[in-house]
Amino acid sequence: MELSLLMNFIGTIITIIVSIVSLAYWLGRKFATIDARFKGIDERFESLEKAIRNLAKAFIESHEIIVDFLALKGLLEKSEAEYLSRRIEGIFIVHESANPLTEEEWEFIRKYVSKAAKNVDDVTIEEADRAYKLGVKLFTEDFEWKGYLLAMAAAYTRGYHISKEVRKRKSKTSNT
Repeated sequence: MELSLLMNFIGTIITIIVSIVSLAYWLGRKFATIDARFKGIDERFESLEKAIRNLAKAFIESHEIIVDFLALKGLLEKSEAEYLSRRIEGIFIVHESANPLTEEEWEFIRKYVSKAAKNVDDVTIEEADRAYKLGVKLFTEDFEWKGYLLAMAAAYTRGYHISKEVRKRKSKTSNT
């Protein structure tokens, strides 16, 4: 009787072990399938994010091309550049974010927009270029719309300085 009870007990244990192993195998395959699906979804999201970043860069770069074209024709005026600078000054006084800009970059932006809003002639082309790049970075990496405004205002300020130089060259050429 003890042997029969022991055999029943061992049979039950073996059945339970086989059931657990079968269940573990089945769950492993299901989780592998789910994991593969999540990997596919992650790849689609990465592709979408890349497409959005590229679209943001194309959008902002196309605007810069238009501003550069207007600047080369000498069509941008100080009042236009100052208007945009004043417009963004208020936005950037209250807006600060940790990503993707450093504290040093935020400090530069604060000083830049304050100086440009007062008088764009006090801003150098190099400062406008840096502000433009930081605006692009903020817009394309953090999808922050204020970065777009900063980049456009900086592009107009840069364009104003180029227009000023073009007008000077034209007046020198016409005076000689």
